[in-house]
Amino acid sequence: MTAPDHLTAKRARDWVSAGDTYVPTGEVVHAEQLTEETSWATSSGATLRGEAGDWQVNDSHGGTWTVDKDVFKATYEPLGDGRFRKTAPVRARRLEHPAQLETLEGVDTLGAGDWIVMNETGECWGMPDNTFHTRYRKTDDD
Repeated sequence: MTAPDHLTAKRARDWVSAGDTYVPTGEVVHAEQLTEETSWATSSGATLRGEAGDWQVNDSHGGTWTVDKDVFKATYEPLGDGRFRKTAPVRARRLEHPAQLETLEGVDTLGAGDWIVMNETGECWGMPDNTFHTRYRKTDDD
């Protein structure tokens, strides 16, 4: 089964549910809670947005993204001094062809070889292959 060209949130959840489970690699990120709406660009150039109260996350590789405040609280561990580590496992599948993905932050454009990742609450987002392997590793359970 291949992913459709346009994935609504529900279709993305249904498709990724058949994927494998991955756990975070333990990468430490810096994060700050937003006081106003902001926008940011994905690696594909799509413009996504974060709302006041969401968290803006920055990794050591120059990546920046936003995370819903409730999702952030449930999936990141505080380490002090604005540093956090993601702790929650995810399900993920690698795309065989380009797709548009509806996320909480807007519509992202993904290329063949990119990943669609889903957390335990069913939120889905896209990620380039090299970034995915920096942030996640496959569990031995699958």
